[in-house]
Amino acid sequence: MRLYKYIFVLVCLFFQVNLVSGACDFTSSEPVVIIPSGTHNSAVGYTQIYVLTDFNGDIIATSSTGNFGIQNFGSYNAYSINYDNSNAPVIPVVGVNISSINTGCYNISSALPITVCNTSVDSVCENSGNDIVIAMNPNYNFATGYNQILVMVDNATGNIVSIKNLDLITGSATFTTDAVTGELTLGNYTVYAVNYQTPETLATLGLLLGNAWPGTFGAACANSSGGDLIKVESCCGPITFDLDSTDLLCFNDFSGQINVSNINGGTPNYNFSIDNITYQTSTNFSNLDTGNYTVYIRDTLGCLDSSFTQINQPAELDLSFLVDSVRCFGGNTGQISVSLTGGSIPYNFNWSSSLNADSIESNLFAGLDTLNVTDNNGCSIDTIIEVYEPTNLVYSSNIINANCGVADGSIKINMSGGIPNYQYSLDNGVTFLPSDSFPNLSAGLYDVVVEDAKGCQFIIQENIINNGAPVIDSLIVINPLCNGQTGQINVYASGGTGIIQYNLDGGLFQTNNDFTNLIANTYTVNIEDENNCTLDSVVEIIEPSALNSQIQVTDVSCFGLNDGEISVTVSGGTSPYFYSWTSSANTDSTESNLFAGIDTLTVTDNSGCFFDSIITVNEPIDFTVDILVVDSIDCFGSDNGILSASVSPNPNDYQYNWVSPIVLNSPVITDLTTNIYTVVATNILTGCTDTNFIDLIEPEELVLTLDSNQQICIGQTAVLTSNVNGGTGVIGYNWNNGLPNNALQNVSPILTTEYTLNVTDENGCISDTLSVLISVRDSLHIVAFNDTTICEGSQVNISSLANGGDGNYNFNWSNGINTAQFNDSPNNSINYVVTLTDGCGSPAVYDTVKVVVNQLPIASFNRDEVEGCYPVSSAYFANAFDATNQYSWVLSNGDVVSNLDSLVADFNTPGCYDLTLNVTSAEGCVSNSTFLNAICVYDYPVASFESILNDDEFNSTLINFNNLSTGGTIFNWTFDSFGNSDLQDPSFEFPLTDSIGVYEVCLDVENIYGCSNSICDLIDIINEDLFFIPNTFTPDGDNRNDIFIPVISGYDRSNYQFQIFDRWGELIFETDDIDTGWDGVYKGTVVQQDVYVWKITAKKIKTQEIENYIGHVNVLK
Repeated sequence: MRLYKYIFVLVCLFFQVNLVSGACDFTSSEPVVIIPSGTHNSAVGYTQIYVLTDFNGDIIATSSTGNFGIQNFGSYNAYSINYDNSNAPVIPVVGVNISSINTGCYNISSALPITVCNTSVDSVCENSGNDIVIAMNPNYNFATGYNQILVMVDNATGNIVSIKNLDLITGSATFTTDAVTGELTLGNYTVYAVNYQTPETLATLGLLLGNAWPGTFGAACANSSGGDLIKVESCCGPITFDLDSTDLLCFNDFSGQINVSNINGGTPNYNFSIDNITYQTSTNFSNLDTGNYTVYIRDTLGCLDSSFTQINQPAELDLSFLVDSVRCFGGNTGQISVSLTGGSIPYNFNWSSSLNADSIESNLFAGLDTLNVTDNNGCSIDTIIEVYEPTNLVYSSNIINANCGVADGSIKINMSGGIPNYQYSLDNGVTFLPSDSFPNLSAGLYDVVVEDAKGCQFIIQENIINNGAPVIDSLIVINPLCNGQTGQINVYASGGTGIIQYNLDGGLFQTNNDFTNLIANTYTVNIEDENNCTLDSVVEIIEPSALNSQIQVTDVSCFGLNDGEISVTVSGGTSPYFYSWTSSANTDSTESNLFAGIDTLTVTDNSGCFFDSIITVNEPIDFTVDILVVDSIDCFGSDNGILSASVSPNPNDYQYNWVSPIVLNSPVITDLTTNIYTVVATNILTGCTDTNFIDLIEPEELVLTLDSNQQICIGQTAVLTSNVNGGTGVIGYNWNNGLPNNALQNVSPILTTEYTLNVTDENGCISDTLSVLISVRDSLHIVAFNDTTICEGSQVNISSLANGGDGNYNFNWSNGINTAQFNDSPNNSINYVVTLTDGCGSPAVYDTVKVVVNQLPIASFNRDEVEGCYPVSSAYFANAFDATNQYSWVLSNGDVVSNLDSLVADFNTPGCYDLTLNVTSAEGCVSNSTFLNAICVYDYPVASFESILNDDEFNSTLINFNNLSTGGTIFNWTFDSFGNSDLQDPSFEFPLTDSIGVYEVCLDVENIYGCSNSICDLIDIINEDLFFIPNTFTPDGDNRNDIFIPVISGYDRSNYQFQIFDRWGELIFETDDIDTGWDGVYKGTVVQQDVYVWKITAKKIKTQEIENYIGHVNVLK
């Protein structure tokens, strides 16, 4: 069924997909004929054409049937263009690029790639992997029931070796020369194109593999083209190359390599392999093990050659060694000797114990030694070798000491460790005996040398003590120091037996070894042990002569000086002598720079003997010079001072010298200013002096200070305060203007006045004269403004301007405001009175502002709401009409709709409006009143719809209606006389008739305000064929566009066939169920992304004619 009344949405597209087909490697220029298939769109008003371009998109031919005629071999793209005649594009001419189509409304197919190949092929190489694309030009008949194939015949046997379906798109088929697949081997072949009609089959025509080529087909409905020759030859020549093999550096280290070089023959590029399975482009094989290898080389045509080589490896490194242990414990006589086999000589030896690089490591101590041996290839072996040593020699000894000086001592040695048997020597190793005992020894130190079986020696030192007579080790004599019995002898003895006793000059023995309180003399010391062994010794004690001194004193020259001196000369005792003075730290025999007084001297000789002397240093009597102030200085800065100097009791025995700041030789100086004066008095007889000074001062300066200038208001009092520093005694105050003699004055001038003051003291000293100015401020003044007239509710600004006084103004308005200005909105006429005062008590002043207030006019009107679908009428009237007033009616959109006291109008523009009445009085006062949403005007909905044929079923009259209305909420559908619906988007099935059905469909739409609109349209339905085939589908499992299925109607379901072919003409899908589509699967697997050919054979119901349709579908993923 076809629905005539519908809206076409025609999408204009231009796209191109370049798919590369098999390339032709031929150079002949023989032309062939290419006839691409295409489906014509026979819809009324549409035109179908075909365009052939080169791969740059430049047009080389156009056709209305799809037959482009004879073209030279090469690569092309074919396009099918279908366009609307009412808006046709401008199709470019030959030589213009197809991309220039940019006008009109059209659909263009994807690019169909076409390869035009020569059909006479010579010298195709076997195993080259190249495909031969054979394009033939028989008298094709594309009518229903005809089939096209290509047959290949082996010229040697005349038998058929291959049959290919002809590609209906390119008119070609593809053969391969890859003999591995068993398709073509060496030889000559002829290819024929055969076109035959059903019911003939390949069997009835004798076209079966292995059969002889029939040549002709007699009366059968079949014909063939002339044959084209194909030669499959072995194009592979010998490939020569060199192999360089590198043996393993070390045993089993996989360092072998093979390198291919000097390659000649074959066809570059080359691939290489050592297992004929995995090939590589690199000429080097690395990380190889030892063994025999066959290296394969394959060129770009697949031609193969090989060569043999061998990789060897060195013998495995093997190490053995001999160890010589250390001869004696702790020695370094060990040695390791290493022998090595395998690897590659020379060997490099690396010992952990030294830098030795030989196979023999000597002078080793006991312990572990690590050896690393590296051969000439860098292969290495490691081992750890231990060097042993005997245990250390250990001994113990038994000693018997000599008694009473007799040689009856002995030594016995007990040895262990080392290597027995042992030899013993007591003469430092000159002679050795096997005996370990040495008898009849005197007291002393003995070195015993022990030697084991290896000649290792051990030296033992033993001491044999002599238990004989005692021995005096030392005598210490301490002589008397200072002519007394303080001598002392200390005896130190050893040896003997038991306790040693001591006596002096044959006296009694005592255990104390000290003899004290001895005088100078010669003494005999005797010692004795418990065995009555004795020993004598003579000792002498001596003493020095007595100390003596001579002392000389020099007295101090003047009282209080330090030029006294004491000098002493010492004899006797033991020199040198040491001097200690109480007056200083001096250690000499002469003490200088002494003041008068007593000093004590202690002299000590080298033996510590000393004597003390008390010495007196004398000085003259002291005197003092006095200074008398004869006259003081009267006033600050005067020079009338007088001073006099004298010494009591004999002033005439002295000379007086003033030295600072006046230099004068006189006891009296005059005409002095304030300063510090210094005098020196000198005793005429002794030359001794005394110095004194006096600070002659003057009175403090008479300094007057007075208050700074002041400012007062009229009636205020100013306080004049003065302050005086310095001067002498009572101060007198001298004011002008008749003020009394006081430091403080209170004044109240009415005009600005200057006051002066100076002061005097008891000495008549006068200060500077100072002045102070008392300024009197102006009186207060105020002006208030402005008198004005306003409307009720308006705001007025009242302000004032003040001057005079101290500037600290206080404003007090009659309405309680306390600022210089303010804003107010009085409801009635009013007078504003302001009072001004200041902070210093100036007399208050006043002023007045007059404000007249006019009343507002009355602005009110009736409040009747008006609403409805446009047009809407309204009537509003102002209340309290006054002929002197002016009226204005204004909507919320700013429109002024009346200047009268009433508003009567129609409104046609949808929307809600606020209404405002403005009233202006004769005095210019304005009032207004607003009525919100006074007028609401509603729009009508827009009724519109479209009808769409439901093509899910054949011969369906079910129409889907898409409601395109706007602004509606209630919908009422009328389907001619067959029914109604209140759904928004209903579907309705009209009765099916044999002729055209014309039906009226109406839609009424109403909005929420009750405003309604409607539309009616006629629907024409005719029972007609429908044929629609998609051009692309995506079988990717996402349940969207996964099935490729034709949409058709008007065809006999029982006489229907749907087929899919790949680009080589192989049938990959077939069904006779009109409701079954292709899911993109062939032999259980989704096919690759490509362009596929579909073919439909179906019988029309109306005409009972069988139609054949062929087209293309794109499989995308």
